[in-house]
Amino acid sequence: MKNVMILTGHGEYAKGIRSNLTFIAGENEDLYAVDFLIDDTEETLKAKFKQILDETVGANYVFICDLLGGTPFRCAAGLSQQQPGIEVVCGITTGSLMEALFLKDTMSIEELAQSLVNKSHESCVRFEMINKVKTASDNLESEQDGI
Repeated sequence: MKNVMILTGHGEYAKGIRSNLTFIAGENEDLYAVDFLIDDTEETLKAKFKQILDETVGANYVFICDLLGGTPFRCAAGLSQQQPGIEVVCGITTGSLMEALFLKDTMSIEELAQSLVNKSHESCVRFEMINKVKTASDNLESEQDGI
């Protein structure tokens, strides 16, 4: 069974993330972007989601939302309660999305959703310089301190 990924979020979040992924990984027909725009309501957002589900009948879906508890998340979560084969995640990184695009058809929809979360946790890091490179002048200064 085919796995479809639906990016969704406030403003042009979904369109922007899809553009980013397309730039890096190329076009993917099973990746959709659904923006929740200022003039949208919950009903218009649900209609956008329903259109994708109607176009891809028989697929499984993972909704990738920008914010936990936001309108896109709540609408997707509501759909997941009404129809089997729908997973909902949020706060996902570009790296985890890229990997998911390449592996999405090798996993169940539940495994795909969990992989997105796991890889996002792994790829969210803080850069910290651990070793400062010593120069010749650093060595001279430390030797002179002891004289």
